[in-house]
Amino acid sequence: MTGTRRESGSRERVLLRMATLFLAALGGCGALPAPPVATGAVEFQEMRFTLPAGQWERSPGSPPSSQVLFTLSQGGGRAQTLSIWRVSYPNNMYGLAPERHTTNMWNYEQYEKPRPSPWVGFERSMRTIAGKQYPIMTYRWHYPSASNPEAEAHSILLAYFPNDFRLRERFYIFQWTDLHPSGAKQQGWEWLDQVVASFTVGPIAVSPAKVTLANPKTGESVTCPPQEGMVTRMITREQAEQQRAWYAEFQKTHNRLPTPMEGCIKGHEIRGFVRKPE
Repeated sequence: MTGTRRESGSRERVLLRMATLFLAALGGCGALPAPPVATGAVEFQEMRFTLPAGQWERSPGSPPSSQVLFTLSQGGGRAQTLSIWRVSYPNNMYGLAPERHTTNMWNYEQYEKPRPSPWVGFERSMRTIAGKQYPIMTYRWHYPSASNPEAEAHSILLAYFPNDFRLRERFYIFQWTDLHPSGAKQQGWEWLDQVVASFTVGPIAVSPAKVTLANPKTGESVTCPPQEGMVTRMITREQAEQQRAWYAEFQKTHNRLPTPMEGCIKGHEIRGFVRKPE
């Protein structure tokens, strides 16, 4: 895939959680442990928004550092789910317009993303919320269950680009799903409008221009990011393996390469350095 994608496996875990909640509402599985309940104004990372009225169950997303999931059980075999996550795109996608990012995301979700139950009926358009237009993609899916073969859902994906998204180097995706018995009329998307209209993101944390680290054992000091002409220091095989593992995990979690500053700091921390207080 050439477009922006989410962390591997995250959508499957979210869909499994949504489907399990739906089957519980239909009586197709046992009672679930009660997750935290959220109402009204919500904060998650840099995001701020207001949930519609109701007792929403809050669950961690995948990864929990960048995604959050809310579920509202309505009875009668119906539930509403809302998932919000941020998309941090890789270096080779810097400078792309919002329209291109959106197309890449929708193409991936429609054509490339593996999933246990097929999504059908894709439609792409714009949705006006509080006087602003947002790109959306709607679709339907059925949960393959022998005990509840008629369980189905109507879903909508919405892309949100803050005014400073180029500086922020990330945008946000909303996914609202109306889980219901087959043949029931779709509902709930007007609640998504309320959430999007209330949605704001906090200011970007400004990284320091440089960071000084020191080795408590040797007294040696270094400065990050690495400076031109800086001598490359030898590291052990074990340290090299730790660094490779960290790079792989960082790319999986953040969907991008680490910056020179991030790589420099982690590399020295692996070698026993600690950051000096600012």
